[in-house]
Amino acid sequence: MKERRIGPDKIVNAISTISVFIWIIFAVVFILFAIANPTHSGMAASRPALTWNTVWVHRIMYGFLIFQVLLGGIGIFLNLTRLKRKTDRMRLTLVISVVLGILWLVIISFK
Repeated sequence: MKERRIGPDKIVNAISTISVFIWIIFAVVFILFAIANPTHSGMAASRPALTWNTVWVHRIMYGFLIFQVLLGGIGIFLNLTRLKRKTDRMRLTLVISVVLGILWLVIISFK
């Protein structure tokens, strides 16, 4: 049977876009985590604006991570609907981002 696909279609473009958004969210959460949880007491003293309660930062991180896991799940679902030919492959970046998001949710929950 002749290959009728010419270039990426809407589903492949959506999967790529979801993947990019997931890693942007992951980077934002990492930066927020570094700001909210300084590793040394001197770091908090050097940033006097961050000495207040950081509960809202943890809530924002939690919300971003939930959104990341949901986007990753949608991306995996779209990718699974696309696996019909021998050349189609599962995007490993979606699986890794969902696993990392769930692990980070667990870490934040126990912190």
